[in-house]
Amino acid sequence: MGYFAKKHSVRTPSFNKDALAALETYSWPGNIRELRNLCENLTISKLRRTVGLAALPVEFREKNDGYKAIYFELPKLGMDWYQLEQQLILQALERTGGNCREAALLLGLTRDALYYRVKKYGLVLG
Repeated sequence: MGYFAKKHSVRTPSFNKDALAALETYSWPGNIRELRNLCENLTISKLRRTVGLAALPVEFREKNDGYKAIYFELPKLGMDWYQLEQQLILQALERTGGNCREAALLLGLTRDALYYRVKKYGLVLG
């Protein structure tokens, strides 16, 4: 990851113990290419320099307690995407007691992206 940090002029992130455990137990079906892509993506996309389990893609979390891959089937008549997004944001904020940083992590968003959506939908924080 140091290579990508230097390439993109950012600090090298570190992993917490849960994230490291998930990486160690993952089967790596994409081999070195998958590892390289993950390292580069985490290096340039994480504002926080410590990568936790919630920051990893779902395939790394699904075998760990508390994280399950979900299957969602699109209803035959379609759905209201914006309503779904609003409900997910509200659920994440409720689950984290209004902590935007933690809610953003649950949703796989940056804090700025979460703030943008909260403002976009006129949601009330706190």
